Amino acid sequence: MIAPRFHAVYLFALIFWVEALKLEKQIILHFYTEIHEVEANTERHNEFETSFSKLVKRKYNCYRYKECMECTKLVIRDCDMSPLTFKLEGEEIADRIIFINTNILTYNEFRYFLKSLQAFNDCKENFRIDDCVLIIHILDVFKFKKDKIFPQFIRIVLVSTIYNNRCYCTNSKVLKSITPSSSICKSILYEFCSIYFFDVNSIFGKTSPQLIKKIIKDNFDKDFCSKKQFVQITSKFLVEIDRQMQYNREFKIGLRIFFLLFRPLRMVSYCGENNNHILNSFLFKPYTFTSELCFWAWKDMELLKRTFQNLAFKNLKTLFFFYCQFTSFKENYFKNFTCLRDIYLFHSYGEYKVFSDKSYTFIKNLVSLFYMEIIEDQKLTSRFLKITNNNKSINIAPINMHSIDSSNKIFISQEEFHFENYQIYLSDTINISFSNIEFKVNILDRSKIRKIEMHIYNIYVDRIYFESLYISKNLKGFQIHRAKLSSKFLSEVLLLSNLETIVVTDSTITFPKHTTNYHKHLLMNELSIIGCVLENQDRIFEFINSMPKLKNLTLLSNIDTYFFIKIFENNMIKLSLLEKFHFSEEGTCDSGFLDFLNNDSIIDLNVGFRSKEGSLSELFGNEKMLNIEKLQLEYFKIGFKDRKSIVNYKKMHYLHIFECDFYQISFSELFDKNEEC
Repeated sequence: MIAPRFHAVYLFALIFWVEALKLEKQIILHFYTEIHEVEANTERHNEFETSFSKLVKRKYNCYRYKECMECTKLVIRDCDMSPLTFKLEGEEIADRIIFINTNILTYNEFRYFLKSLQAFNDCKENFRIDDCVLIIHILDVFKFKKDKIFPQFIRIVLVSTIYNNRCYCTNSKVLKSITPSSSICKSILYEFCSIYFFDVNSIFGKTSPQLIKKIIKDNFDKDFCSKKQFVQITSKFLVEIDRQMQYNREFKIGLRIFFLLFRPLRMVSYCGENNNHILNSFLFKPYTFTSELCFWAWKDMELLKRTFQNLAFKNLKTLFFFYCQFTSFKENYFKNFTCLRDIYLFHSYGEYKVFSDKSYTFIKNLVSLFYMEIIEDQKLTSRFLKITNNNKSINIAPINMHSIDSSNKIFISQEEFHFENYQIYLSDTINISFSNIEFKVNILDRSKIRKIEMHIYNIYVDRIYFESLYISKNLKGFQIHRAKLSSKFLSEVLLLSNLETIVVTDSTITFPKHTTNYHKHLLMNELSIIGCVLENQDRIFEFINSMPKLKNLTLLSNIDTYFFIKIFENNMIKLSLLEKFHFSEEGTCDSGFLDFLNNDSIIDLNVGFRSKEGSLSELFGNEKMLNIEKLQLEYFKIGFKDRKSIVNYKKMHYLHIFECDFYQISFSELFDKNEEC
């Protein structure tokens, strides 16, 4: 009797385990009406009031609720979503519960989406335009894994839609348009062009959304687009589209469908070459739907002028002009921009110089400020000396406004803008050179120094301080090349409290012989020492540790750098916030010395040294540095011991391997073959 009873208990446990396993693999969607749920959850905890729904992009404002009183529930399994997969953040049951506002997506719409997924392997040929819009909208709402299946699915949807609407007329019906995220718009555009055998590499410019955001953040007082993405289109791409539209009617119809239905909020128009072949103003139609538009390296203002006058820009609020050249720039060009508020100009200038008294006076006073600082120093303390000729003081030539005039064309050649309806923001850089010293001064609105970068080369620097607080408080960067730096310099440079970057190349750095208590510098973001000779090198760790919030550390090709390994092995460097680390060593060493990087802050790692087999596993063993997004390896010996060494690095999207030897192992064995790379 015991055996049957035991089998019954075992069977019950097995059934319970299987059901629990099934439950874990389920995804539960709650489709709620916002008014009902807010009323029903008036007593809910604060943590749910501001908590966004899992697996839904935040811009759609779908919130988690403690209880879903009046909603429609849909339970699906992972396999129901095949071939697409959700980008799960965890394995808890709560991570698989999704709340969807029915104003964003309804129950029936999602059921149709599931049906389309199940027919993925059969080339669907009956998509209407509305079906295409709905599916793209759903792809944008949820957080899906962007594996190789994702763009394939988009391409099938586009092919079916284009094929079934070859005779579509834009006046036949009013269609609903959507504004998907820039990443989705970019994927749609890429696949659309692939269908027509475009050179897809010509679509997007050499600029990147990160670069655009960095320019705005670094050169203007506003940082309003730090989390936004831009869709980029090149003039070369527009020329190719114009050519296709003249000879391919079906392409023209498909393009109209694309432009009318999918409207990105932010775009960049990159002009990489002559754009005289752009004849059709319709090509600029997608720009009219954007709220933020950037023109990059445009030289033909007449073309833009005609475009601005022929099209209505009803939604555009912000215009950017980066590296553009204008024959003229007048307020009436923008009369069709009904919502335009701000215009930003960065290194953009007119064809003819307009050197106003105001500009001349400002530049002259600015140059005099730096000139007097250097001249007075030469009379008193001689901070800057020649490396050769018995360390004599460097020669400072008299101030020459004509040379400043010609060398700073960008800054002084812009017109004086007096727009009544728009706010104009100007940002330029003026270069002020004195013998072996150069100042790059970023100017905002011709009235404010935003930041100063100092370049020093071929001189001995004994000390570094400034009488002018105007200079010291705005000095943000040092670029030092082929110089010799004293220990006094190392101490005093840390007293420049707003300094953010120090880059030293091909120089000699003298560290103190004794222990030094450096001033703690809390704003230093980047330190790079490249190709340098280090005197009293064992004391470098004290200098580095004086910058506790350092995020970017580069140590490359320095003379006799083996001592760094000793410092790293003994954990003498303490940088808990380090995000980017670049290091190279010509000799052979053990990767264990990088244990000091065992933290979650590292996202960019570039290491190069001759290692033994198994070093890769040692470097990434015990799930260290799991947040790495970019990895570059040089001169590693990779063998059987390194199998699956980077299998757990799910956030990595860039891997560069240079001159590494693979021994009895294939590249794919570094990963889990069952996982999508």
